[in-house]
Amino acid sequence: MEITPLIDQGFQYLLDVKAGSDSQIVWHVANFPGWQAEIDEKSIPVQTSELGTILLDVPTGQHIVSLRFTENTPDRIFADILTLLTILAFSYFLAPFREEKSEQEKTI
Repeated sequence: MEITPLIDQGFQYLLDVKAGSDSQIVWHVANFPGWQAEIDEKSIPVQTSELGTILLDVPTGQHIVSLRFTENTPDRIFADILTLLTILAFSYFLAPFREEKSEQEKTI
């Protein structure tokens, strides 16, 4: 198999692949939700290797293989909202302690 990288940006990859037989490409990148793969602009499933990295099946022939990370998955949006709410709640509960400290500094 011949692989020519066209784009390699860490969150987006584009490869020109010439496969003599059905093959697999393994990216040494952890497979988190949000990775999307295409072969010749047709969506294909992103698989996970035994080590948790990204694994793609490539059929025989010459193909353009695309792999990109999209950040807006439902899980990630939920996690972002939960993080924001946690920060706001933490700030709210710390506010009285800051006021007490300021009053103590004034009396000293």
